Amino acid sequence: MTCELFQIQNLLGKKWTILIMQELYFNKVLNFNQLNKKLKVSTNRILSYRLRELVNKGLVSRQVIKEKPINVRYSMTEKGNDLMLIFNTVKQWSVKNKLTYKGCVEKNCNECIASVNHSYK
Repeated sequence: MTCELFQIQNLLGKKWTILIMQELYFNKVLNFNQLNKKLKVSTNRILSYRLRELVNKGLVSRQVIKEKPINVRYSMTEKGNDLMLIFNTVKQWSVKNKLTYKGCVEKNCNECIASVNHSYK
């Protein structure tokens, strides 16, 4: 049996995990396509896999809406929201210690990554 702290650290370190959680934290409820459009994940498979991991850890909730076409909506759980509060505290610490810029606290990381990637083109 592996340490839960190690498992969650491993999950959070995977590409897209924090960005997915932030989008759900700021937007409350998103379906798969909305998430994919906001994040521009390289493949649907990766996004699907990360969402499944987050659901299995109880950080994200998955709700199937049985209408045509079938729609799956994702949202943060209380456990996930609690983790995001910790993440936001780390962001504030990072700004305080000049490891990132002041505006970081007000933005989600996906916005910052998009602006950084744009400036390097």
